[in-house]
Parts: sequence; C-alpha cells; structure tokens
Amino acid sequence: FLKENLVDEIFLTIEPVLLGTGLRLSAGELDSRWILANLIPLNQAGTVVMHYRRIGETPVSISEQTEKRWRGILRHPLFLKILNQLELMEGDRVFCKHDLPHFLDTARILYTMVLEGGYPYSMDLAYGAGLLHDIGRYIEYTGGTPHEIAAEPVVQEILGQCSYTEVEIDEIVRAISAHGEKDASSFGSLGELLYRADKTGRPCCHCSAAEDCYWPEERKQNS
Repeated sequence: FLKENLVDEIFLTIEPVLLGTGLRLSAGELDSRWILANLIPLNQAGTVVMHYRRIGETPVSISEQTEKRWRGILRHPLFLKILNQLELMEGDRVFCKHDLPHFLDTARILYTMVLEGGYPYSMDLAYGAGLLHDIGRYIEYTGGTPHEIAAEPVVQEILGQCSYTEVEIDEIVRAISAHGEKDASSFGSLGELLYRADKTGRPCCHCSAAEDCYWPEERKQNS
C-alpha cells in the first residue's frame, strides 16, 4: 500500500522504551513525502502519537496544510447557524457575548500560548478548540445543559466534516469539556491552555458592565 501511494495518513505511537531490535517498516525502497500534521502527548511518561499526512510532488508548507482545515470551521453551515442563534439570544446582553470576535480572540491567544510555551499542539488543534469552545452556549440557554458538555456532538459533527481525525476530535472535545474551571494538575494540557486563553480574551478592565458582572474578581482580566 505504501509503495503504491495508497496510504494518506500514518499514526506512529512512540513509547519511551529502547528495545534494541525490531522489524523494518518496509523490505524495499519507498518514495513518498510526508508532513507532520499533529503531535499528541498521551501520558506523563512521554508516550506520544505522531500524525503524518502524505503530500504530493509539490512541497506544501505546514501553514497551507492546516489552514485548509480550521478555516473550514468558519464556513461550516452549522457553525454559522449557531452563531446566528447566539446573536439573537444575546441581543440584549450587557455582559461579554459569545460571538465570532470572542471565538477568534480565544483561538489566536491559545495558539500564541502554544507557540510561546513550546507545547505540542498544532494550529488545527488550537484553532479548533478556540473557535468551538463556547459553541454549546445556545443549548445551555434553551435546555440548561452546561455548554462545555452540550458542545460535544456539535464539535464532533463540525470537525468531522472539516477533515479532522478522530484522535484530534477527541483531544479538542476533552479540552472544551475541561475549559470551564482551571485545574492546576493539568498545567500545559490543551484544556488548561484553553481556560487561560478564554479568560485572557475578555477585556474586563474596559467593560462598561464590570461592576454588575457575576464573575468573581479573581477570574476577571483586569490588566
């Protein structure tokens, strides 16, 4: 299959164990080019999954590869429909709104944190989590289910149709479900970074409704 270029993706799980011997991936020569799409840590011991995508004869940059996927979220019909619903539901809201500017701010700040901290998360993961972290708000408003839980089927549908892999979707769903409260034990996880990016993107010190806001002072972004 590799020799005939019938494989488009490869997932390599790396364990921090040196065996000294093993089997070759192929008995013959292979001629194909691959690009690292994602690096996913699995545990504290150092086990990681390396996700590669095959590219053609023309070199393709990582940014060109990733933009094709996360930008699809912004054009997805369900994403646009929910944005419209949230705009109607929050039309009279004086506090922070859950709109496209907030989603984009969170995604950009999250990816900046990833780059500055050297965390092993791709642009697709960061932007996928940032753009969709509050997408379950409209369900919470109508049914009462917490938005970080209600988001799961919506996130799965949108990302699945934007060429995200099952591993990536699971990672983003876990991050969104955990972004409501900061957990010091998960420092550096995608969920913990999402929590910080979400709060950092709120200009509380310039908000006209700050005095009436129900957020405790320690959660407000006042600097």
